[in-house]
Amino acid sequence: MLTIEGWSRPDMEITTTQPDNARVTTERRGSEVIVTTDYPKKRFPRRNPFSGGNNFEVEYRIHVPATAHVVVHHQVGEVYLDGLSSDIDVTMRQGQILLHLLEANRYAIEARSDYGSVISDFPGYETRRFWLVGHTFANDAPPGAAKLNLRARSGDIIILKQHTPEALEAGH
Repeated sequence: MLTIEGWSRPDMEITTTQPDNARVTTERRGSEVIVTTDYPKKRFPRRNPFSGGNNFEVEYRIHVPATAHVVVHHQVGEVYLDGLSSDIDVTMRQGQILLHLLEANRYAIEARSDYGSVISDFPGYETRRFWLVGHTFANDAPPGAAKLNLRARSGDIIILKQHTPEALEAGH
């Protein structure tokens, strides 16, 4: 499971929960931070014979500035994004992508699941592919809107509005 949360600080924090035989490393390349997980490649026994993966999970919780451009390439599992206001690009093979986005912000959304659904609280246009397999969602956004490019080979994409209480909007 990967959770990325936007915060008001300018730095980044990564916390992982992992088995002893996995190694998580970070590398900075210019303005990018690359997080890589290395683990022994075991083929048998598998928990799920269709997953092609291993029998353990690594959990990541990453805090980034709310205005950071986030790019995620995830194989299997869940990706949760919360409180981000800039461009987001997520590609995954199998699992679920869930976003909580500020209601007041504007987003140019382009989301596609080859074998799953796309559900959005934001207005837009959806299309089902042939035989009801696969789903796409897009919207007309004003210039300068944050770009959301979301792709899941197998799984659902859920885009929810994060409502801001009126007292906070008024600065109270």
